[in-house]
Amino acid sequence: MAPTVKYMGMYDFVPSKAAAIAFGILFLITTLLHLFQLVHKRTWFYIPFLIGCLFEAIGYMTRAKSATQYPDYDLGPEVIQYILILVAPALLAASIYMEFGRLIIMTDGDRFCFIRRTWLTKIFVIGDIISFLAQFSGGAMLANDTTASKGQNIMKVGVVVQLLFFGVFIATIIVFNMRLSKQGSRTKHIVPWKKHIVALYCTGILILIRSIFRLIEFVESTDGPLSRYEWLSYVFDAVLILITCVILNYIHPGEIKRYIKAVQSPIGGFEMDRRHDHGALYTSMED
Repeated sequence: MAPTVKYMGMYDFVPSKAAAIAFGILFLITTLLHLFQLVHKRTWFYIPFLIGCLFEAIGYMTRAKSATQYPDYDLGPEVIQYILILVAPALLAASIYMEFGRLIIMTDGDRFCFIRRTWLTKIFVIGDIISFLAQFSGGAMLANDTTASKGQNIMKVGVVVQLLFFGVFIATIIVFNMRLSKQGSRTKHIVPWKKHIVALYCTGILILIRSIFRLIEFVESTDGPLSRYEWLSYVFDAVLILITCVILNYIHPGEIKRYIKAVQSPIGGFEMDRRHDHGALYTSMED
C-alpha cells in the first residue's frame, strides 16, 4: 500500500491505485459469473446481490481513478467510490435473507424457525432497506461541508441497524439449524440443505465482521488507525466481501429453487432409491 500522508479531502490516506485496480477486476469477475448464474438458473431474487457485486466493482474502479488525482482529488469519484463500497453489502444481505426463506421452504422447516417464514424475509429486508437508505443518504451528505457531520451520524445509524438485523438473522439460522438437525422433516434427508446453510453461516459472519469494522471506523476519530491505514479497509472490508461473493458463486442458491419446485410438485418430484450400501437416499430431478 502507498505510505500514509495526512492531507485535506475525504481520504485519510493516500489511496493505492494498484490495490483498487486489483479488487475492481476481482469484483468484476465474480459479478460477471453471478450474472451468468442468475440468468442461467433464473434466480431473479438474487438481482440485489448482483447489483451489490457490481457496486463493489465500480466502487474500486472509481477509487483507482481517484487515486491518480492525488493530491487534487475531484469530488465526484471520491464520493462515488465511498458510497458504492459502503452500501454494497446491504444489497448482498437482502438476497441472503431471501435465500434463507427459500431454504426453509426447501427443507419443509417452517416449524423450526422462531420467526414465521412469511414474516421473516419481510422483516429482515425492511431492516436492510432502512440500513441501505441511511448509509446512502449519509454518504451523499459527506460531499457538503455543512452536512458532512450529520451525514456521518446517519451512516453510523445505518451500520448499527445492519448489525442488529444481521445479528438476529444469524441467531435465527443457528436456532433453525439446531432444530432441523435434531428433529425430522419430510424433505430433510433428500435435499442438500447442509451446504447451503454453511454458505449462509459463512457469508453472514463475514458481512457481520465487516459491519463491525465499519462501525468502529465511524466511531473512532479520523486520526484512528482504521481510518488512517488503507490496508485495514481492504482486509476487513474488500477481502471479506469478495470472499462472500465467491462463496455464493460456488454454492449458488439456484439449486434451492430447483429443489423447491420438486418438493412442491404434486407427485413429490423425487425419484428415490437405496442404491448406496448403507441405504442413503439419492435423488434425481427434472428441471
